[in-house]
Amino acid sequence: MSQLETGIVNSCMEWLQWRKIPSVRVYAGGLNREGRYIRQRHVEPGTSDILACVKGRFVAVEVKTEPGKVSEVQLRWMQSIIDHGGEAAVVRSVYDLEKFISEVEKKPR
Repeated sequence: MSQLETGIVNSCMEWLQWRKIPSVRVYAGGLNREGRYIRQRHVEPGTSDILACVKGRFVAVEVKTEPGKVSEVQLRWMQSIIDHGGEAAVVRSVYDLEKFISEVEKKPR
């Protein structure tokens, strides 16, 4: 993940916290510790960057920069969330996140 993408994720997390929306940042790809790549255990490949609960609805948010591309495994994971009654979206800014969350909040439960 690029520094720019990390900045977008951090801004999105701050916005969710400001809105008091329960959310968690997921490191699905693994972590680089002291020059070593460590794969995360119990995290399915493709898991979105941010998971949240909006008005009782499970929400998955994949963060990308403008030129960033969503991988096939990420698309499959998001489709699985939708197939199970959740919501999923790709966002490229906090503004995109605000629009997506607003749409989720308007949906009847």
